Amino acid sequence: MDSQIAVYIDYENLVISCQGILDENEVDWQKILDTAVTFGRSVIRRAYADWSNFSSEQRELLRLGIDLIHVNSKRGKNAADIRIVIDALEMLMQTEHITHVLLVSGDGDFTELVHRLRARGLEVIGLGVSGASAEYLINACDQFIYYDRLIKIKPESHTQGHEDITTATFDVSEARQLLRRAIQPNNGEWVNASQVKGAMLRLNPAFSERNYQYDSFKSFLEAQKDLVSLHEEKPGVLTVQMRATGGEQDHADPDALLDKY
Repeated sequence: MDSQIAVYIDYENLVISCQGILDENEVDWQKILDTAVTFGRSVIRRAYADWSNFSSEQRELLRLGIDLIHVNSKRGKNAADIRIVIDALEMLMQTEHITHVLLVSGDGDFTELVHRLRARGLEVIGLGVSGASAEYLINACDQFIYYDRLIKIKPESHTQGHEDITTATFDVSEARQLLRRAIQPNNGEWVNASQVKGAMLRLNPAFSERNYQYDSFKSFLEAQKDLVSLHEEKPGVLTVQMRATGGEQDHADPDALLDKY
């Protein structure tokens, strides 16, 4: 069965984060939905807010086929969060065909929900703004996507004062260290590049080659040839091996072996 994804959007969280951190008043909702379909067919698409406060924004979301779930803000500032949790848990109990959940929010209050969904076998992808996403939410997800990198906006100065908030520095040295940690347990064996990226995401769900201005994981690896050797066994099948250090010879490269004969 093809992967099927449920998208839950904490509307105010993302809008306020974009305004406060990125100084952007409009969210590219189409880009978010395009991201969702890279994981599977989006069968649930819901955005939660007190829509009486956002009457002019509704048309665009409806045009994109997003269900607008009204939550009265007079019930408290966490009313939308609670409704998302209830709907996600109902989905978990009542359906068996959902394989992925895309949670569009950086709110750390969703961390326990993410744990519950993953414990039941669903893959959870978070999406929020760098500098406005709780670190423990990021680490709870299988993968966390920074919205500002998704739309290729480079954050400048992050707003100070967010409690338990992680600020993404996007230092490539951090990604290189992550690459080492992902490959070293293979003891010099050649590993499929997709397995390497999967290991990197398990170590740090917020990893994305886009954060470092690479348009693909292959491009990221090609820029790290001082750390790894690459071999394309056939078109589209790339394998990776950690290079030896300290003056030792690299483990046998299949291409190099062929060149000897």
